[in-house]
Amino acid sequence: MIVFLLKALQKIVNLLHLNRCIYKIFKLICTKHIVIDKENVDLAYKELAVLCPDPNNSAILKSKRKIESRYNLQIIVPAYNVAAYIQNCIDSILQQETQYSYLITIINDGSTDDTSEILNQYRDISCIEIIEQENRGLSGARNKGLQKLRADYITFVDSDDYLAPNAINAWLDNAKKYNADIVEGGYNLFSGNGNKKKHQHTKELLLKDRNSDLIIFGTPWGKVFRAQLFESICFPEGYWFEDTIMHFLVYPLAEKILLIDDIVYFYRRNLAGISYSSTTKIKSLDSYWITERVLKDRLLLGLENKTLLLYDLLLNQLVMNFRRILFVKEKNVKRYTYILSANLLNKYFGTNPGLKQNEVEYLLRNGNYMLWYVYCFFSVGKK
Repeated sequence: MIVFLLKALQKIVNLLHLNRCIYKIFKLICTKHIVIDKENVDLAYKELAVLCPDPNNSAILKSKRKIESRYNLQIIVPAYNVAAYIQNCIDSILQQETQYSYLITIINDGSTDDTSEILNQYRDISCIEIIEQENRGLSGARNKGLQKLRADYITFVDSDDYLAPNAINAWLDNAKKYNADIVEGGYNLFSGNGNKKKHQHTKELLLKDRNSDLIIFGTPWGKVFRAQLFESICFPEGYWFEDTIMHFLVYPLAEKILLIDDIVYFYRRNLAGISYSSTTKIKSLDSYWITERVLKDRLLLGLENKTLLLYDLLLNQLVMNFRRILFVKEKNVKRYTYILSANLLNKYFGTNPGLKQNEVEYLLRNGNYMLWYVYCFFSVGKK
C-alpha cells in the first residue's frame, strides 16, 4: 500500500510539473551530509553484499570468438516459457521479404510450458537452428546464441516481440550503404489491449562516429550490429539489467552508428518482466553492481575512461540505478547505494575532474543523501 501511494505521489508531482519546485524547497532544508570515506564505503559494500551479492561476472571473453560470414544476418532469439508469443515472433521473421540471407538461432532456455512443442514445428526449416539448454536466464541464452557467429551482422529479438515487415531490408540496406557498425531503427511499444506508442528517430539519417554524443536506445533489440563488435564481449550472467553493456562496452567499439526513421521492431510491454516488476525487489541492486562491472571491463577492453561522454553517461546511470531501488524495503539499501555511487564517481573521475559541473555531480560529491533521494524520487533531472 505504501509503495502504491509513493508511486501515485510521483506521478501527480510530475504531471503537475511540481518536481523542480519541490526540489528547491528541499534544497533549503536538507543540510545533513554523509562523509564518503573508506569506513563508510567498506560498510556499504559489506552490508549490500549480504542482501544482494555482486555476481561479479565479466562481460569480456578470455579469447575472441571466430566469425564465419555464411549469412548476411544472424537473428538470435532467446526463448523461455513463451508459448503464447513465440510463433508470432518466428513468423514475423520468416515472412520478411528480403534479398538478404539470414539464420535464425533460437535458444530454448529450459522452457517448461509448451514452447518446445511449438518450436518443433520449425525444426525442418533450413534457415532456423534450435538450441536446447538448461535454464541460464536471458544473458545465458543470448550468450549461447553468440557462441557461433555465422553472419556479417547480428541482431537480437526477444521471443515475446516481433519484427516489422521490412525490418531486415531497412537495417541491411543502410548498413551496406553507409558501411555502418550499428544501424538502429524505431520501435512501437505495444500492450495486450492494443495500445501502441511509437518511438522513432527523425526522418534525417543520423550518422555518428564513436566519439559523438548520440541518442541511441540502450537495448540490444531494434538494431543490427557488425558481428565483430561481439568478438570479445558477452552478456554478463547472473545480473538483472544486463543491457547496461550496450552504452558502456558495445557502442564505444563502433566506428559508425546510424539511426534510421523506419519502424523495425514491436516491443511488448510485459508487466511481468523485470523492467516493470522489479521495483520492490532487492535484486534491483544489480543495476549498481553491473555499473561497477562494466567500468572494470572497459579497462580490459582498452577503452578510455576519462572522457566527457563517459562522465555524462555514468552520472545518468547512477541516477537510474538509484531510481530502480527506490521502493526496495530492506533497511539502509538506498543510503549505502548512494555512498557507493559517490565513491564510484570519485574513483574513476577524481574529486575534481575539471569536467562540466551539474546537479547530479554536486549531489554525489557533497554527501547530501537526502537531497539526492528527493532529486531521484521526483525525477528532477527529466525535462
